[in-house]
Amino acid sequence: MASLLEEQNTTKTIDDTLLAVVTNPTHEENNSQDDVDDDSGFTQDGAWFREREVMWPGQSMSLRVKNKLHDLHSDFQHIQVFDSATYGRVLVLDGVIQLTERDEFSYQESLVHTSLFSHPNPKRVLLIGGGDGGMLREICKHPGVEEIVMVEIDEGVVSASKTFFSSTMATAFDDKRVTNAPYHSSLCSSSHIFTDI
Repeated sequence: MASLLEEQNTTKTIDDTLLAVVTNPTHEENNSQDDVDDDSGFTQDGAWFREREVMWPGQSMSLRVKNKLHDLHSDFQHIQVFDSATYGRVLVLDGVIQLTERDEFSYQESLVHTSLFSHPNPKRVLLIGGGDGGMLREICKHPGVEEIVMVEIDEGVVSASKTFFSSTMATAFDDKRVTNAPYHSSLCSSSHIFTDI
């Protein structure tokens, strides 16, 4: 096991700095939990973002920060956007990474296309959540869909997405098939798709 760790510490990849931090706690760029500002998730020097471990005790995702872009406390949650060194732009809600430009497609595509291709002829779609716009973008790729009603709890997420992800995820908000239901606090914030049967 020790030789495997030594091998990992010397492996060079695109993310070798991140690997060194994860596998070698004595690395000079170590971003210990003690160095993280509790409210923001950013290290005190602003060089790293570390996801809070509330939902996943014992594990954490850390990304090197290039530039902080957005930090807003909405009525519902803490919304942050930053550019990372290796994962592109990142959306964070309440200290938890929601998506990165590098890999968001794997989540958005698998949820949308699996649902819509399992229906023989989806015409009307209800999207609950999805304020980042990624699932909406994927739904709009289905030409047979005639109406999409999107219900999102937090207009702050939609606004941040339109501002910071306008060329990647938030590309379909203006599609003529999309209707935005009024923001309503009794709705859940997770994304779900329902099609008319």
